[in-house]
Amino acid sequence: MVRVQAPVHTPSDPGNARRLAHPKSLPEFGEGFREGSHDHKPLTLSFRVALFITGLSLLLLTPLLSLARLQFAEPTWLAYFEFDGNGSTLYRMAPDGSHPYPLRSGGEYAIWSPDAQWLMVVDSFNRLGVYVYRVHRNGGWEQLLAHGSHIGWTSWSPDARWIILESDIDRDWGWDVYRMRADGSDALPLTNTRRDWTPSSSPDGQWVTYAVNHEDANSRDIYRVRYDGTDEQRLTESKGDDLFPRWSPDGQWIAFISYRDGQRAIYRMRADGSEVQRLIASPGNGGLLDWSPDGQWIAFLSDLNGSREIYRMRPDGSEVQRLTRNSSDESFITWSPDSQWLAFTSDQDGDWNIYRMRPDGSDVQRLTHSPADELSPAFAPIIDLPWQGAPLLALGGALVVLSFRWPGRPSAWPCLRLR
Repeated sequence: MVRVQAPVHTPSDPGNARRLAHPKSLPEFGEGFREGSHDHKPLTLSFRVALFITGLSLLLLTPLLSLARLQFAEPTWLAYFEFDGNGSTLYRMAPDGSHPYPLRSGGEYAIWSPDAQWLMVVDSFNRLGVYVYRVHRNGGWEQLLAHGSHIGWTSWSPDARWIILESDIDRDWGWDVYRMRADGSDALPLTNTRRDWTPSSSPDGQWVTYAVNHEDANSRDIYRVRYDGTDEQRLTESKGDDLFPRWSPDGQWIAFISYRDGQRAIYRMRADGSEVQRLIASPGNGGLLDWSPDGQWIAFLSDLNGSREIYRMRPDGSEVQRLTRNSSDESFITWSPDSQWLAFTSDQDGDWNIYRMRPDGSDVQRLTHSPADELSPAFAPIIDLPWQGAPLLALGGALVVLSFRWPGRPSAWPCLRLR
């Protein structure tokens, strides 16, 4: 017996109305991919295999690409100043000394921002005073940040949003520690004794350490203060001078120079001023100290053996090692961001040039070769390029699932029949 359904008519399209009324006129979702359907061809096995391989490749390669990005980041730069009879010029070169490139004329020393995009340049050779500039790492663009009769030590906040400097910006005498934005705005004095200097930012961006000159006691001690100028704390109190506080990379220790026992020595203490320890008895009349970025070593200058040489020691004062051995003087030591090199200046070949060596003193390489003097080397941090691996992982997983579960075919793709 044949069942006939009465067609539904509309004035506009009678034929379409008949098709809509028929129960088989619209296939269910995925019906076109069923075997025996001639409306749509099913997804072929080869295409499913391609989806599966592409998705699996993304799942496997994305973590490897992330690791490679960390291991082979964009090469860092080494900034330095060249001094000749006409003044100074700021240069940037590759860590092996190749590709020197001038960035600007004038300046004494420069400090890289933590994101390696900017150089903070201090120019004290201007007869009108001391100027601080922000210079782009590729040159061609700079901005005046501050001007005063005295601007000394400067540093960046870890997030590159703030600049800390020792200055007399709005003082008629003396100088204090200031905080300002990276564009020079919102200058705020963090101290108010007019005798504060050598500021240094903590790695977590919470504290600023500095030395205070107590004229009444004829001594200098180390203090710390919050980034907004509150909660000032005195960390050292000795009869001699405590100077040049420098934070360890993990923020747990502060190393500093002290004359508290009548001679120059390197000490360390906890971030709150506790557990003061003497690390080396007499580093002579050498320069400052510098933590390695991995926190394993402290490099310092000393003239214990006559000339000013470079040494290193463990953070607890053990394993003291002399790294350079010559009759010349070394200066301006700085670590590479991966702790694999030490850059420094030396006059061992007659004039001042920039060298680098391994942390154990081996593989010494001369990086500059001009007849002028090159000084103040500064390694740029490794550039942390933006990387979004999560979308690639999600895409890879979706492609793998799609290759198995394409609509209309619940079975696994190896069992499908080629069409």
